Amino acid sequence: MMDTVHPSPAGTTETDALQKRMADLRVRFIERTRRDADVVRELRERWDLEGYGSTAVVKEIARTVHSLSGAAGVFGFNAISDAAHRAELGLLRFESGTEDPRVLLDALHKEMELLWAKQDAA
Repeated sequence: MMDTVHPSPAGTTETDALQKRMADLRVRFIERTRRDADVVRELRERWDLEGYGSTAVVKEIARTVHSLSGAAGVFGFNAISDAAHRAELGLLRFESGTEDPRVLLDALHKEMELLWAKQDAA
């Protein structure tokens, strides 16, 4: 069965309205990445001050990058999703004493900077 496209009251189709809504959500997601980057930066500073034995800070960072990874994937920002996922795994391995995830967090931040540069240029 074929989907029927119905015009909306404004004269656009439902597909047009959905595409506009997704574009708006993508912009909001990009804004969120800036806030998440600030959160991670502040947590890393706290982590540096408290020492690398602070598992509470590691867990907070892991929660932030986990959420970022999922949302980035939904909106098609695969490089950010992948970098966030790698950072999350690195944080989990760090808790077991096997890896220092700071390099992975830096790589995630670089991916976000690339996204911001594209957005700012648009």
